[in-house]
Amino acid sequence: LMCPSALNFISLILITTHTMKIRFFIIACLFLFLSLSHGQFYSTGTAPYSVKYRAIKTDKFRLIFPEDIDSLAQRFASSLDYLYPHTSKTLRHEPSKIDIVMHHQSVLSNAYVVWAPKRMELVAVPPQKTYAHNWLEQLALHEYRHVVQVDKLNQGFTKGLSAITGQMGHGAMMSFLPLWFLEGDAVVTETAFTRTGRGRDPYFIQQVKAAEMQRSQRFKYDEFYLGTYKDFAPSHYHYGYYMVAWSRMKFGTEPWEKVIRHTGRRPFVLAPFYFKLKDETGLSKVGLYNATTDYLREQWMHEAPKKSEKPATTITTHFGSNYSSYRFPFQQPDGSVYALRTSIDDVARLVNIKNGKEENVHTLGYFQGSKVSHSERYAAWEEIHYDLRWEQRSYSVIRIFDKQSGKSSTLKNKTMHFAPDLNAQGDRICLVSYNDINNYSIEVYNVQTKQLVQRLKMNQTEQVSFPTWLDDNRIAFVMHSNQGKSIQEVTVSTGAIRELLKPGFENISYLEGYGEWLYFTFSIEGAENIYRLNTTSFELKRISNETIGGSFAAPSANTNMLLYSEYTARGYQPRAVKVENSAGTSIDSIQPHTYHLAETVTKQEPVNIQDSLIPQKNYPSRPYRKGMHLFNIHSWLVPFYMNLDELPDEQVQLYPGITLLSQSSLSNVTSSISYYYKDNQHHFKPSLSMRLFYPVLTLDYLYGGVSPIITSNATVSEKPAAIMNYSEFRTTLSIPLNFSTSRYPLNVVPALRYRYRNYYIA
Repeated sequence: LMCPSALNFISLILITTHTMKIRFFIIACLFLFLSLSHGQFYSTGTAPYSVKYRAIKTDKFRLIFPEDIDSLAQRFASSLDYLYPHTSKTLRHEPSKIDIVMHHQSVLSNAYVVWAPKRMELVAVPPQKTYAHNWLEQLALHEYRHVVQVDKLNQGFTKGLSAITGQMGHGAMMSFLPLWFLEGDAVVTETAFTRTGRGRDPYFIQQVKAAEMQRSQRFKYDEFYLGTYKDFAPSHYHYGYYMVAWSRMKFGTEPWEKVIRHTGRRPFVLAPFYFKLKDETGLSKVGLYNATTDYLREQWMHEAPKKSEKPATTITTHFGSNYSSYRFPFQQPDGSVYALRTSIDDVARLVNIKNGKEENVHTLGYFQGSKVSHSERYAAWEEIHYDLRWEQRSYSVIRIFDKQSGKSSTLKNKTMHFAPDLNAQGDRICLVSYNDINNYSIEVYNVQTKQLVQRLKMNQTEQVSFPTWLDDNRIAFVMHSNQGKSIQEVTVSTGAIRELLKPGFENISYLEGYGEWLYFTFSIEGAENIYRLNTTSFELKRISNETIGGSFAAPSANTNMLLYSEYTARGYQPRAVKVENSAGTSIDSIQPHTYHLAETVTKQEPVNIQDSLIPQKNYPSRPYRKGMHLFNIHSWLVPFYMNLDELPDEQVQLYPGITLLSQSSLSNVTSSISYYYKDNQHHFKPSLSMRLFYPVLTLDYLYGGVSPIITSNATVSEKPAAIMNYSEFRTTLSIPLNFSTSRYPLNVVPALRYRYRNYYIA
């Protein structure tokens, strides 16, 4: 958004400029410059100053990582080095060198690629709910594909713009590539190079599948791309994957390479992506979306199984939202059902459902969704708590709710605890514990005293998720290794581990023990469903038979009923089914699902990294001294300067000058320096913001021009023969504090400011 004066200025340029290229260039520069007024740098925050870093340098990347996770960094570097020529092949572009920063003290598992400064950042802590592929290899595939996409834009007009704006101009051209393509193409990449990927994950697929099979009308293009408050629409990740995958099946890989190349070379046509896509495929963006969804509807209707099992009973809910999900249902002895309810117009709440009526029992804090566990008296889940000062340090803590007293408490503060599971008596709780050097363990706590009872250490190289009690001395859990996901059992008293289900690349999640049976969510047939494993005979059967998906099994001890949630176009809805000992469909009669689009794009790539042995190299690393890398000039703007402080005025003026922008790779120091020539005077304007330490130090300085004259008279008849140049200095010392806990957000920034100006007083 721009003020009227800026719009008038741009209108004047359009009137007086004669060529489209020059018009576009000036408008692009103005937008870039205007962006500086409200945060010129993109940063997700900083890690504590105590974290010591090392760096691995190759000719393709510089990997900056905490020294505590050297083994993880070596593995990630090996994966990236191996994938470098393959992930860029279909786009016919090998990107230039890039900085990659790893974080290890945050539980907000994510990664991103940004330009200005050009870098990739990732959180090494994996989420509990993910498909059967190593987390770091997932990121290497998905995020590095983004690097290839954006780096390929740097040609033609974009390359010329980069010469006078640096990475800022290059990054701005990303806006011409729609998010559904950027993310869809990256999801295609993670799918094409593996036996997994989100293109083969029914949990990812079910949103689009439900929308296309259960809604009478498809979402409009703008509804999925921009979102809608009227209903829940799958995101640009979901539809983007299918649009890119379908187009590659129909037209091959060449069109997208040409679309990106054309966009980089000729962005001044204002819709280069649209015109080149139309030229290569004959389809507009909307046309591609419609053709893709037509294909999906026909494919899924053809694949829809004929249900033979006894249908589940619907548990009636009366919440008013158009889209509301009821997950982790649990039946109390009085017949009421507890569940976690989330919706598009309300926060996450623990509710009690009885005779179709809902009672809000407790409002949760920031809930990531790993698990809500129940006993007759307690409910337990994980919440995200933020560090008081450092944005790149966060915690996952276990909250326990007492259904009798209505009060909640924290099991232990400042932890990385995930996926809690209460035993049947409700007096003990097991959970996954992770520390910031990639060590997993299963811990057992006493619910009343909150004291640690037992710590069972796991293999350092393998991820552990979703533990559940089988009895008072046995805990089952999911083990995630290079061979995929398996189910293991650990004996609490001895620590001995045995395998219950051999590893495979189908997704396994949400384990729930019940006597000799283990219930869990399994995805072997193209949809998540509830399966049951006998831990003695190893008999495996499917219990639910949902076309779209069913998850969150909760067997009831009193009624032999199995509660779970069915996924629908209106969200997860609670269901109940009677389970006999002989119930279910044997795994031997179930055919593994074939994902046609996923198999098509896989055949277009040269390797499958889960079938290949990635060479594990030992890269030399050196200490990364933060004090030696405070300045990283990534962008500039020449040959003019615009004073952003003048934007609210009626007249905006450009002056000859130059602006240099800098941000360290760790985002702990940002700075800029400007020079401009105004009214026959030189002006110098540096600024610096340091987030290295607990307080944030900001320094701004302006030097040049004539000092203002302060006088009691309206006019000054005689000015001094010589007046010193104007000088202004501002400094701020602040401490951004985040007191947010549970469902109560609170940020406080105490600050101390000092300002100096020199004036001539007459």
